[in-house]
Amino acid sequence: MVEEKPNVAAAKTFLQMNGYTDLVTNILPSELLTEAKTLYETEFEKHIVDVKPSSVQIDKLPLNLLNVSLIQKLYPQAKFILALRHPMDTIFSCWAQNFKLNSAMANMVDLDR
Repeated sequence: MVEEKPNVAAAKTFLQMNGYTDLVTNILPSELLTEAKTLYETEFEKHIVDVKPSSVQIDKLPLNLLNVSLIQKLYPQAKFILALRHPMDTIFSCWAQNFKLNSAMANMVDLDR
């Protein structure tokens, strides 16, 4: 299991640099998809500690929801789990963590936000 690392970004950036900015509706060449998949897997494997041949690999970044169409193109058999939480539980969880500041966590620096 890989905890909240932006692994998909490597594949997405590669495809965009090759002129494919619309990853939802464009049909992507198989050779580019193969390379993008390799880049994703290389990035993913950097964060895996103990790999067993029969293990299931899980990428837990919630923001991957924004890249479902790309993930489906890379891994047509991929499965997704969407866990819906009560908003107050989500906010409490965010306040209980010591997140590195980024645009998503900028709302967690002040109770008024």
